[in-house]
Amino acid sequence: MKNILRDLLLTLFSSFLLILVSYGFGFLIWIAFVPLSIVFYNNKNNFKLAIFFVLLFILVEAPFFYNVVISEAFVFYIGAVLYSFVFFLLLFSLVFLLSRKFEGRMEVFILPLAFMSLFILFGYTKYLNFIVNFSIFQPNMNLILKFVGDYGLLFLIFLFNSAVAFYVIRKDKIYLAFILIILGLIIVSPLYNPEIHPEKSLKVALIQGNFPLSWEWRKSNVGSVFEVYKNMTLEASKFNVDLVVWPEYTLIGDFDYENIKLLSEDINATIILGIANHMNNENFKDSALIVSKGSLLSYNASHVFPGLQDYAVPSKENPKLFNVQGFDFGILICTEETVSHLSRDYGAEDADLIVSLSNNQHFNYKGLMMSSLFTRIASSKTSKYTIRATNNGITQVIDPNGKVIKSLESNKRDYLIATISTNNEKTIYSKYGNFLLYLVLFILFILITSKIIKRN
Repeated sequence: MKNILRDLLLTLFSSFLLILVSYGFGFLIWIAFVPLSIVFYNNKNNFKLAIFFVLLFILVEAPFFYNVVISEAFVFYIGAVLYSFVFFLLLFSLVFLLSRKFEGRMEVFILPLAFMSLFILFGYTKYLNFIVNFSIFQPNMNLILKFVGDYGLLFLIFLFNSAVAFYVIRKDKIYLAFILIILGLIIVSPLYNPEIHPEKSLKVALIQGNFPLSWEWRKSNVGSVFEVYKNMTLEASKFNVDLVVWPEYTLIGDFDYENIKLLSEDINATIILGIANHMNNENFKDSALIVSKGSLLSYNASHVFPGLQDYAVPSKENPKLFNVQGFDFGILICTEETVSHLSRDYGAEDADLIVSLSNNQHFNYKGLMMSSLFTRIASSKTSKYTIRATNNGITQVIDPNGKVIKSLESNKRDYLIATISTNNEKTIYSKYGNFLLYLVLFILFILITSKIIKRN
């Protein structure tokens, strides 16, 4: 009975730590799964009891962790909680099966290997995989991100949690060595700020219109919305900007885009804006228009927000770079911020900067904060500036080391002026992507599988 009470308290403590992570205490992600892992491995001979504690962890943690939306987006909240429930149930069931058939020091790799395998597998569904991408809570891990990206960082987070748990259980110095090595990386990574050699400068204006109103209202009042953005853009143009960015879904419904071309010519600057490009009465494409010197280019999002798949039609074309005024840039719209390989692809193709457009009107402040972390990760792992324009927050400019150098207050109508620079830097991650991580995962899979076969 004493052991049950101890395990119960440890499980609740693990849930509490992960909840704190979602409220801004991101550093706790390195130990958030330690108490649960200790409980799980102490009960690995009793599947029902071990899974009971996992279920308790999810039921306590998930409702608070994913409390990121307002009531109008309750369906997303339920979807996120259910996704988390299924993912962690499958994860620890897999860990249970492997740990029962395999013993030894390499058992420390079972949790990170199982997590990454499921994470990558779930990624192919394109549905809510970002829900369990806990790497976003450590956007300052520059050294790790520039070498192995967010997936590599995610692997190290779970390896560290696993190593600490095994050291507590077995007191083996090998696990202590793992802890110290990763701890060294954790300490050094934020200090790694390689010098970026700027090439060309660009003055940008990010416009935050703050229209927390329904889709139908914005569609019916598209002209009024345009006037607001037009006036704010004219005001921002007094700073002699080169590029003006409006957020996702700035204009919804029928609109004469010649007005945008005239505005672009009037201020002598490129304008990028998000639109809902209607195909018929029900379906639309989540798109961006690039207006420069009388020309009009378009980009259609290749990934759409979960729950909108029945309405928003994703593009089947691969994302591409646009060249305007001598600058190459890639565009991310909404959920594309969370798709790891898109920002990496832009970095590999020598983009000068990344432009992100989001709506975010259905997020509460916690949701605004969490969603903005993905663009910080994108900047750090590619060493490129990212400029992010949103409807109501968080609009921000991020430097090549993932630091926010300028941002706007959320839920407020305002604009931001910043000068950024391009560079020809290409990180190890931009060059090789997840190759190193996949190689490590493959080797671990072969080693663990061979030992299981040999033991049996």
